[in-house]
Amino acid sequence: WRSAQPHGAPPISRMSTPSQADAMADTHNVKIEGIKPDTPATTDMPIRAKVAHLLALIIAAVIALLVSDVLADGSSIIKLKDAAHLPRITHPDLVQYGLDYRADELLGPSYGVGLHHDSSGYTWNQAGAEANLQKYVDELGLPQVIAAVPSVIASDGLKHPVHFLACDRLKATGQSAMGLAFIAEAAAVVMLIFHAVSLLNIVPAKLGKAFAVLVWFVLTAGFLIVCCLGLAAMETTWTCNNPFIPTIRLSDHFYYNWALPIAFLGYTATLLILMVMLVFTSTKDGSAVNPPTSKAVLKLGGGLLAGLIIGMAASLTVTGANNSFAEDAPVDPLVNPCAGQKPSHAGPGDNYFLNVDCMRDGIVAVLEQAGANVTRGYVGGLDAGEWRGALTTPHD
Repeated sequence: WRSAQPHGAPPISRMSTPSQADAMADTHNVKIEGIKPDTPATTDMPIRAKVAHLLALIIAAVIALLVSDVLADGSSIIKLKDAAHLPRITHPDLVQYGLDYRADELLGPSYGVGLHHDSSGYTWNQAGAEANLQKYVDELGLPQVIAAVPSVIASDGLKHPVHFLACDRLKATGQSAMGLAFIAEAAAVVMLIFHAVSLLNIVPAKLGKAFAVLVWFVLTAGFLIVCCLGLAAMETTWTCNNPFIPTIRLSDHFYYNWALPIAFLGYTATLLILMVMLVFTSTKDGSAVNPPTSKAVLKLGGGLLAGLIIGMAASLTVTGANNSFAEDAPVDPLVNPCAGQKPSHAGPGDNYFLNVDCMRDGIVAVLEQAGANVTRGYVGGLDAGEWRGALTTPHD
């Protein structure tokens, strides 16, 4: 066919399909478009995150077991020192009335205190006696209560001594540490379940990391607080509302048992897991994009070092504030430490320990005394009967 063409216009060329070689040779203006997905493709949790959750699961299980043991043991926190190292615990002004006891004489040589109860099973709000000591003094009078001490010792009436002696601030400190231990026990069980579920890649990464970091931070802070409470309880001079033992410093009579080292170990372990959760887990775990882990070990070490320094600083601050590092006062050579130590009475007003004449009107008025002629071979002429003879067996 023919068409009208303006005069002078270039001729119209015919269109033709290019060959494959020509088409492949010219790709300058070719654009390839694909379908962009709304979310990245999911993948399995990276190995670093799995190892982090597995380690946290193990630590949570160990914490749950150890804290339950501390709560169950009635002497996990402190135990009495050996009798040879125990000073008098009762007020020295009451020695003349017959009140002169060490802690082991009042409580028993194997006595200890745990986080929940003491070695006799009494909690912080219980005592073997029906009321505290001050109540008995108010109702019966001081001499009568002093006379009754031996029978009260025999019936375990002095235990739990913190409640019986009305050491209110010390009791509040112990109850605070106990409450934190129950929180740690519950949190450890929760994290045991949480990390087990996280290993199954069920928990969203963003929510999982935030929850793990928060709970492990609370556990770390809680263990550090318990450590500081334990140090403060041991070194502080506590005031008690009673005339028998008006003040007490636990470190003078007790030593730490195994609970406090476990608390420091718990602080270190929870700090480690906190840093592992911060460094080796990500809000993008389980997605196609995983952040690099370069310098992760360096970050972990730096965080651990900073946390340990904070723990040491807190511990030293607590102990230093209670003069734990102060040197003992120098001994005054002009002061006789034995002055006034002799008691006057074995019971109220009996004058049992007062000096009396050995003989009155030619009659022996007392039983045998310690003072005698100790020359080798000397045999006294006093009739001591069958039971009152001198001690002849060696002793330490």
